[in-house]
Amino acid sequence: MLCSDGVTETRDAAGEFSPIEEGLRGWADVSPWKVARKLTADLRRYTDGEQRDDITALVVRKVN
Repeated sequence: MLCSDGVTETRDAAGEFSPIEEGLRGWADVSPWKVARKLTADLRRYTDGEQRDDITALVVRKVN
C-alpha cells in the first residue's frame, strides 16, 4: 500500500496517531478494494469524522 501523510499521520481528538499498522497486518488476505474501504472507514471512525487531511491510498496485491 502506498498512501499520503493524511493516512499515516491521522490523529484522534487527543492527538494520538491511528494504529494503522495493526489494521494492515490483519488485512493481508483481503482484496485491495476491501482494504481501501476498511481503511477509509477505520480512519473516519478513529477521527469521529473530523479527518483534517486527505485520505489517499493505492492498494495493490501480487497475484501468483
